[in-house]
Amino acid sequence: MSLTTVDSGLISSGAITLTTQVTGTLPVANGGSGVTTSTGTGAVVLGTSPTLSGTPLATTAANSTNTTQIATTAFAYGSLSLATNGYTKLANGLILQWGVSGASSGTITFPIAFPTSCLNVIAGLADSTNYCTYPGTITSTTFTFGSNGPGGFAGIRYLAIGY
Repeated sequence: MSLTTVDSGLISSGAITLTTQVTGTLPVANGGSGVTTSTGTGAVVLGTSPTLSGTPLATTAANSTNTTQIATTAFAYGSLSLATNGYTKLANGLILQWGVSGASSGTITFPIAFPTSCLNVIAGLADSTNYCTYPGTITSTTFTFGSNGPGGFAGIRYLAIGY
């Protein structure tokens, strides 16, 4: 920082008026902004939220964070497969899987394995018949199912949840 003093001359009362010009960066501790250039309008530069462009970087919030902090969208969608037999991995660790089978009983292999456990499977008929479909043994990779009807229906649809 440099100071330049300019003598504007003697005033009739005998006082001297001095004008001080500051050039360079005035540190924040001394009442400055700490920057050499800035953008904005009015008395307060950046008085409103800035508009970011490009690909600004930010931290990834912890999985259970529920604040207004700025964070990335790393957990926004997780993994997703929109296939007929598909899945989605949610930000909280839950995994939803779904699918269709043309059989009236048997074993279904999930599109992906649940890393820890499959919590529940809901199975229903893929057509409008009046038979009951029920899941049997459930593991992290498969489930068995059967029906109490005479067969001949179009199969089942299922939804599984786990983590």
